[in-house]
Amino acid sequence: MLSLDSIRRKLAEPTTSVQLGLLGIVAGLASALVIILFRLTIEKLQFQFIDEFDNFTRLDESTRLLLPIAGAVLIALMAMLSRDKHYRMGIPFVVHWVKIRYGAMPFKNALNQFVAGAIALVSGFSVGREGPAVHIGASSASFFGDWLKLPYNCIRTLTGCGIAAGISASFNTPLAAVVFVMEVVFREYKIHIFIPIMLAAVIGAIMTRLVFGHTNELSFFNLTDFSHVNYLYLLICSVAVSFVAAIFNFSLMKIMRSTKPMRIYYRLLLAALITALIGYFVPQALGSGVGAIQFAINGSNEFIATETLGYIFAILVAKFVATIVALGMGIPGGIVGPVLGLGVLLGALFGYLSQYLGFGDGEIALYAAVCMAGLMAASLHSPLAALVALLELTANPGVIAPAMLVIAVSYTLSVQVFGNKSIFIQQLEYSRLSYRLSPATSTLQKVGVLAELNTDFQIIDNADDDEVSHYLRALPKGHSLVIRDNYEMGCEYKIAEFLDTHDNHPQVNYWPLQGISSQATLAEAFDLVKKQREGAVYVYQDNVEHFIGLIHFEQLRQLLLERTS
Repeated sequence: MLSLDSIRRKLAEPTTSVQLGLLGIVAGLASALVIILFRLTIEKLQFQFIDEFDNFTRLDESTRLLLPIAGAVLIALMAMLSRDKHYRMGIPFVVHWVKIRYGAMPFKNALNQFVAGAIALVSGFSVGREGPAVHIGASSASFFGDWLKLPYNCIRTLTGCGIAAGISASFNTPLAAVVFVMEVVFREYKIHIFIPIMLAAVIGAIMTRLVFGHTNELSFFNLTDFSHVNYLYLLICSVAVSFVAAIFNFSLMKIMRSTKPMRIYYRLLLAALITALIGYFVPQALGSGVGAIQFAINGSNEFIATETLGYIFAILVAKFVATIVALGMGIPGGIVGPVLGLGVLLGALFGYLSQYLGFGDGEIALYAAVCMAGLMAASLHSPLAALVALLELTANPGVIAPAMLVIAVSYTLSVQVFGNKSIFIQQLEYSRLSYRLSPATSTLQKVGVLAELNTDFQIIDNADDDEVSHYLRALPKGHSLVIRDNYEMGCEYKIAEFLDTHDNHPQVNYWPLQGISSQATLAEAFDLVKKQREGAVYVYQDNVEHFIGLIHFEQLRQLLLERTS
């Protein structure tokens, strides 16, 4: 029977293991259960006043005016009670914590994200549920890993498992969830990380299908065969998609910067007032995007040509404004859902335009689907995740070729012509949340100190130079001598060695030792010794006096040479 300590040592290594796979499944299960509870909470509350999920069109005008305001008041009250001057939630916040702090998410933020995110979605704000899903999923998995006191490199992987399971449980798209984690959150592909994340995504999909069935937001899409003649028209659509993505990102960041001096309570209420006015005149623009998607595809089939074009365009503009206002002013929620809705509306607009011009027939849903993927790729800089999500949501391989064209063209034009950066990166830079790591730190963060722990040492207490010299001469080759100085307030450690081993009476030299937790990675050890480029750090378990081993600078230097060669 493996002990927990031996499991921790195995998990400290950056290798594929049965232990990590099993933990990924458990982390995925924990995340999926919380996300399912989150979804059920939203649906239960929404069905108190609407009879179709995310469809606010049947509410009377006064309710559509009051609902966002009531929601903003509750969210502001939560901010006041939790003493948050601003909400730092969602995907950019999670990316920062995964990169810099191994995904060890703070509990208060997770609780705020669950409650405030549910309120925002119930109240009709144009935000998505994937932001809360990523945040809550990451938190659930990281809490589990920290409870077991697992190495931080393992907790980071489990956080990715929680995110994948959260997205999978939220949208029923397990493969897209895996790709999103690797492409957007981790921004790298490592097989030992990929396997447990894939297992967690499967668990998320199984759990959500048990509760909500096999359907998703685009299950009603009736995709017809796409005429190859219209591929030239798709190029025009791609240019428009790239332009809209750039304008969307620019406008969102502009609102964030413009409203930054305002207190969060005023920003939330202003966002509610604008959303209420939009909802009063254009109720299809309310909600996460499901209502807008359904209307764009099914709700306007009886209208023809210019009447439909004008109606879809009005909803597109209203949805655009409602989204950038809600997200830019601090309403907690995700960006992916509204972006999908905007993409569908934009694609439907081009589909109806093609019918009006006389060269399209029955291809509205296909235009909507490929433009949705294109806008997601261009705005979020996640082309592969967008393509996979589209394939899973539509369950139609015939959409792949036109979608690849739109994604490739719109993403390239968005980056090169319009200079558009990922909205997540822009939000990170605006919030001054670091997400870049040096090559050395990135390499060493993947290995826990337990994987390289040097246990060849001897500890002696309160020894003078003569005693130390005696012990050093008797010490086996390759072993280290550690001196422990005991004080009333605790103890300090230092490592002793001879300066010149060829001298008959060599001088003893001492290196003070700083301690790091057994959960730490080699990156933390490197930070402590990189200035002097010699010496060592000691590793403790549970408390600073429980000395379990050493990490020498030479070990770190050698590992960096091996990993970068």
